[in-house]
Order: sequence, then C-alpha cells, then structure tokens
Amino acid sequence: MKYSNSLKNILFGFINLTITATLGIIIPRLFLVNFGSEVNGLMSSINQIFAYFSILEAGVGLATLQSLYKPISEKDNYRMNKILSATNKYYKKSSLMYFFTLLIFAIIYPLLVASPINKYTIVCVILLTGISGVLNFLFQGKYKILLEADGKSYIFINLNTVIHILINISKIFLLLKGFNIIAIQATLVFFNILQIIYINLYIKNNYKWIDLSVEPDYKSISQKKSVLIHQISGIIFNNTDIIILSFFTNLKVVSVYSIYNMIFIILNKFIGFISNGVTFAFGQLYDTDKSMFIKYFNIYEAYYTSIIFSISTVAMIFVNPFMELYTAGITDINYCDRLLPTLFIVITLLLVGRAPSRQVINIAGHFKKTQNRSIFESFINLTSSLIFVRYYGIYGVLIGTIIALLYRTNDMIIYSNRVILNRSLLNTYKNWVINVLAFLLVIYLNNCFNLKIFSYLSLIGWSLIYFLIILIFFICLTSLTNRDLYKQLTGMIKNNIKNRK
Repeated sequence: MKYSNSLKNILFGFINLTITATLGIIIPRLFLVNFGSEVNGLMSSINQIFAYFSILEAGVGLATLQSLYKPISEKDNYRMNKILSATNKYYKKSSLMYFFTLLIFAIIYPLLVASPINKYTIVCVILLTGISGVLNFLFQGKYKILLEADGKSYIFINLNTVIHILINISKIFLLLKGFNIIAIQATLVFFNILQIIYINLYIKNNYKWIDLSVEPDYKSISQKKSVLIHQISGIIFNNTDIIILSFFTNLKVVSVYSIYNMIFIILNKFIGFISNGVTFAFGQLYDTDKSMFIKYFNIYEAYYTSIIFSISTVAMIFVNPFMELYTAGITDINYCDRLLPTLFIVITLLLVGRAPSRQVINIAGHFKKTQNRSIFESFINLTSSLIFVRYYGIYGVLIGTIIALLYRTNDMIIYSNRVILNRSLLNTYKNWVINVLAFLLVIYLNNCFNLKIFSYLSLIGWSLIYFLIILIFFICLTSLTNRDLYKQLTGMIKNNIKNRK
C-alpha cells in the first residue's frame, strides 16, 4: 500500500473540505439574506440539473481510471499514452455535445419553471455556470483522471482549494457590494480558466512522457458504455429529489431541501475523501497481489464503517442546532424541521456505507455485470419519489430515496462479497449491526442531556468534543469486536514506523 500518497490525498482532502465547507455555508446564507429563498432555490435547481450534464462524459472517466491502474503499477508509459489518447478524443466530442446541450437548456429552462426572477437573468446564470463544464471536458478532464490513478489527487485537490477560496472571496465581495447574480457567476468562469492553465503546465512539467498523438486504444476503455449506464443511473438517483421538488412544489421548498442537503453533501464529501484517498492503492494492488488486497480491504472496511457511523452520529446531534443558527431571521419559509435530519442521516449512512463494496466492484471492472442493478435502483427511486411527493412533499422524495438505497446497498454488499471477494457476508453485516446499535445508544444518551447551543463558536466547540469522544468509542468498539483485524492493523502500523526509521 502506498501510504504516503494515500495520507496526502486524505489530509489535503480534509483541508480542502474544511475550507470549502466553511465558504459553502457562508455563501448560501448571503444569497438567502441578499436575494431571498427564490434565488437560492433557483441556484440549487440549476446546479442539480447541471449534474445531469456529466452524462456527456460518456462513462469514459471511470473506465479510463480502471484501465490505468495496471499500466501505472507496471510503469508502462506507452500503454498509458494509448489509453489517454483514446480518452482525449472522447472528451473533445463530449465538450462539443456539452456546449450545444447547454444552449438548449438555457433557452428551455426559463420557460418551464415558474419564477418571478427575470428570464434574461436565468439564461445568463445558466450559461455562465455551464461554460466551465465545457472547458473542463476540453482541457483538463483526462489529466485529472491520470493524477487520480497515479495517487496524486492531492495535486488537484490543493489547486481546487486555492481556486475555491478565490472564487468565494470574490462572490462575498460582490454580494456585499450589491452586484447582481450575473456578475457573481462570472467569477466562476475566470478562475476556472486559471485552474485549467495551471493543470496543463503541471502535467507538461511532471509527465513529459505524455504523447496524445499515439494511436488510441479504444478497447482499453470499451466498458465506458456500461460505466455510462451506471453514471446515468447514479446521476438520476442523486439528483432526482430537487428536480421533482422544483416541478411539484416550489422554489422555496427547494431552498429548504438544498440547505439541509448542503450539510449532508459536506458530510458525504468529508467521508468520501477517506475512501477516495486509498482507492488508487487498492486499484493498483488488486491486479498484482489479490491476497494482500483482501487482507488490507478487510481492515479498511471494518474501520471505515466505524468512522462513518461516528461522523453521522455527531451530525445527527448537531444538525438541528446548526439550522436554528443558520436560518435565524429568514422568515419567508420555515427551515427548522425535526424529521428531515433523521431522513437525511439514514440516506447518508446507506449511501456512504456502501462505498467499500462499490470500490471493489469498480476496481474489479464489473461495470457491465452490475449495470441492470444500478438501473433498477434509479427506477425505484424515481418511481417512489414521484408517488410519495404528492402525499408527503419534501418527506416523500426522501422516503423514495431511502427505499431505493435499502435495495441497492444490500445488493452491492452481497455482490462484492460473494461474486468478487468469494467470502461470507457475515463480517460486513456484523459490523453494520454493531454500529447501528451503537449509533442508537449514543443518540438516546444524548437526548437525556439538554445541551444548549447559542452561537457558532459553542456549536463548533461542542461538536469537536463530541466527535473525539464518539470516534474513540466507535473505533474501540470495532477493535473489540474484530480482534484479528485490530492485531493486523497494529502490526502494519508498527512495521511501517520501523521501515521509516
């Protein structure tokens, strides 16, 4: 396992998330105060629809990533060039399709959504938001995948941190100075261009062997169609709720959903950096030493599960106090709700909890074999959400998501364990049951106390204290119930320290 790069990916990922999350919380609040819930709902709705545009990547991103693991581990530059050449050609086609789809969306969307916001403003916001996607497909998509496969995601993460800071500082300045939403969105394009320039210079200086003019190896990314099906299903699944709410409720309800969703997106990203930080190492190890891969994976899965439950437990305790502080003074709709945090937490646990199983499926390249399962998950989500939204509104779309997740999360666990790893399901489900019971116990004990939060400072202070205590509790519980894995983990840590001396 390549500890150094994995630790860098995770560490810089956390730094990036801390900064972007802080700014990501400030900006929507300023939008709410300066423009109201209508504009905040509009921006959330547009951003969710743009998530569908990533379909135009045509599945080539993940297919390229999976195909690069082996040649990178073997340092086969010629093979990597052939793969990247094929990827580059697909991205060029995708950028053209993205541009024309963007124009169509900018014309049609203002006609379909009922809003008092000027239609010209909506068109300009859509174009300014979307043009960055065109540029990314055209100039940096292939390089981002290369860095990820090579275990250097931290390069892109650090750059993204700097660019995100600059974008949001500019947005805050323009908001406080009273500029309109068009000027604010224009900053996104400017700084995105700077990011593209830097990435291309970095690749030119550090990967001098790259030659995109070689004959493309389309066969290496032949599973892109199967990956595409997975991505379409995933995009529909992850972005159904806001789209349905946009058409069946109103933009104010969308705004409520988006604020809660903002919190849990940050939570998901925080957890995601843990899994994404080690994926490249597992990917390279899978083809070279399968038995070692399984040994490391067993340890990773057990402790990853305990970490996500500890983080989710803290979120469950503090999400309501945060919402009360965050939406204080916003009166055009009620943002504080007792049931929404519970529904979002269930979704989060089911979604991020299946990450190890999803990683195994992706690393093994079982895209085609599992594509129908992914489609069925999206079908369940879409159908259930459309049915329940009519009766339960915002709760209905969340219930629909939970129903779909219950099916697919269990399916992933069963498939990855039985088909790919050829092992029993017992340990995976045992860890889930233990962590669920621990989660319920901590929430029950917390309800016995009457913790009062009156400021952001006390919120941050108490949440950090709770997190440290709860994390230690979950880690110790996992170690006690998985003694063999605990011994293996401590042995690996000792050997790593010894080798570094």
